Amino acid sequence: MSPNDRKEVRRNRYKVAVDAEDGRRLREDTVAQIRKGKREESLLKKRCEGHQSEQVLTNYLESLPSMVARVWSTETVLQLEAATQFRKLLFIETTIEQVIQAGVVPRFVEFLAREAASA
Repeated sequence: MSPNDRKEVRRNRYKVAVDAEDGRRLREDTVAQIRKGKREESLLKKRCEGHQSEQVLTNYLESLPSMVARVWSTETVLQLEAATQFRKLLFIETTIEQVIQAGVVPRFVEFLAREAASA
């Protein structure tokens, strides 16, 4: 064995390194696991938000008659509070038809006309 060969054998035994293919494979596996974890976390978060929005929706729909009464009241403060609650309710797209059926749209048009006249 030549001195260069001995040197190469000694170097290979001294520091065993991960070859490029194994390193790449390990990095890919690690990245895939991180992505899966983030994806599961994101899905869990969305599920929790969906459950909360269902609760908010049922709360708003239960209070719909009182909201309608406040929109038609003569007190401006109650009208404003009810209009704000309706705005939040309309943010949930599935409730648009129920708000229209409640008959408050003409009242909102009156509010807009009143604001336009005073501006």
